[in-house]
Amino acid sequence: MMRVIWLSLLCILAFVISIAVLFPASFVTDKIKADIMPIALSNVEGKLYNGSVGLVENKDDLLPLEFQNVRWTLAPSSIPTGGGVNVKFDGYGGNGEGLVKRAWNGDMSVSDMNFTAKAPEFDSFTLPFASLKGDVSGTVQSLQLKNQLMTEFVGELLWNDAELTLPVNMVLGKVELDIKPEAENTHIANIQARGGEVDADGKVTITLQGDFNADVVLTPTSSASPDIVNTLSQFARRDAQGRYRWVQRGNVNRL
Repeated sequence: MMRVIWLSLLCILAFVISIAVLFPASFVTDKIKADIMPIALSNVEGKLYNGSVGLVENKDDLLPLEFQNVRWTLAPSSIPTGGGVNVKFDGYGGNGEGLVKRAWNGDMSVSDMNFTAKAPEFDSFTLPFASLKGDVSGTVQSLQLKNQLMTEFVGELLWNDAELTLPVNMVLGKVELDIKPEAENTHIANIQARGGEVDADGKVTITLQGDFNADVVLTPTSSASPDIVNTLSQFARRDAQGRYRWVQRGNVNRL
């Protein structure tokens, strides 16, 4: 009897390995493409255990990102809970790697992700009259997608040699963002900038629907030009200490 059980288990294991080794990845992605929306995959090649995707797009209005040349290898330890892959990718002038999992119920998650990028590549996310300079790096400790919507993001972002054009050039030096959930349906990004013409301290709260509330104190340093001070006064309120407080509410989908 035990021999029959062991032979059966070996047959099942051989079947699973055969699927991972022989089945084309495109066959599986075609079957699940409706389940992984708003993520869309293009130019899928390779096998289930090792392959690549030419383009990965997150078509969610709140976080409309895209990455190229995404490569993956199977993460065997994730199979009991659904499945997962270790990924490497290119995008926004840099690259990154991390772990992507998909649970049996269709929920997806990203963890242990590190990435680099060039700040000018994110100009499309800023206001029409603004542009960025500098190098970006960061980590994503946890990103959760449930019912095809992003429900959680925990991570840090570092912007080195940061420079912002508003219409005047404004050197910010080193900018750090720490993003984490604050309450149900709400995330908070703590912001700090040091080493430039303007120091910054504050936070931005944002809901999963895109509503945001920004409250940031901007302090001109001794190297700040009169043009920078004049620009700050046009959109922020000056206090008795010479600091400028920027407060704004809105929805990122309507900017």
